[in-house]
Amino acid sequence: MKNLSFSLALFLIISCGKDNSSIQTNDHFSKCNDILGSNCNGFEAEPITTWFEGIWEHLGPHDPNRLIEYPDTYYEKMINANWKIVAENYIDVYHLSHLHSNTLQIYDHANAKYGFVGDHYMFWEPPTNEYKVNLDKLIPYKRIKEMTDDYIGAYVPWLFPSLGLTESESTWNIFHVIPLAPDKTKVVVRTKMEEMTEWEYTKQSMKSYSSWSGIRGIEKTKYGNKPNPDSDDPMDWNDFMEEDVYVCEQQQKSLRNPLFGITATAKEGESTVRYFQTIVERWMDRNRNDNDIS
Repeated sequence: MKNLSFSLALFLIISCGKDNSSIQTNDHFSKCNDILGSNCNGFEAEPITTWFEGIWEHLGPHDPNRLIEYPDTYYEKMINANWKIVAENYIDVYHLSHLHSNTLQIYDHANAKYGFVGDHYMFWEPPTNEYKVNLDKLIPYKRIKEMTDDYIGAYVPWLFPSLGLTESESTWNIFHVIPLAPDKTKVVVRTKMEEMTEWEYTKQSMKSYSSWSGIRGIEKTKYGNKPNPDSDDPMDWNDFMEEDVYVCEQQQKSLRNPLFGITATAKEGESTVRYFQTIVERWMDRNRNDNDIS
């Protein structure tokens, strides 16, 4: 069953640290039930299958249980911003075609499908025709077996409260947000891929690089200039993660500005952020009410 497979893989990765190779699936499932069935901060936790009910049909076809996590794909980043700003950036549709105009241009943002299932955010967008036609030449790693032509696209859900998934044609990623302080968040990204020999990895990487050069020509940033990793401006780096980090930290800084205020937001593109804020507020109110001793 897809939901069981996903649940096991998800909590295997999150709960048991980086090295999960020696953990038995059945033992871990018992551990997850113990964790989720226990009383946590005064709340009776729901079974995992109940908490994630309704999301399965919106996820990619990937089977993370059989994919491989290579050590050099582990990514960790400290962000000087509140965790909710990081989460809002992750689920914001509006910024994709603007902030990432030259780093995520392979997907058709205008035709993205998104919405909430319970407290969880579901998102899928199709590839551009150029990317789809040339997919097997352009993807940086070996294609995920389950990602047949019928499933091509980016599946990028947010599982409340603090876990994102990025399921693409050649990778399956978790994006784990860990609050450290009101203005500091740690993000851990872990990636699983098809099993590859070193030669298969190198061959696909070279094919991807040469194919992109042939289709798009010289790599350029959103400003139209050549990428410069030594620049003080993250927009010059052509790295979509750094673009997101930059805007999150700028948003956090703006909260201290005496002129800061909330103005108009996009009716559709930023509706996800507005709804996420109501979810957080609801959970905060629940916590206040349950701890009210008056």
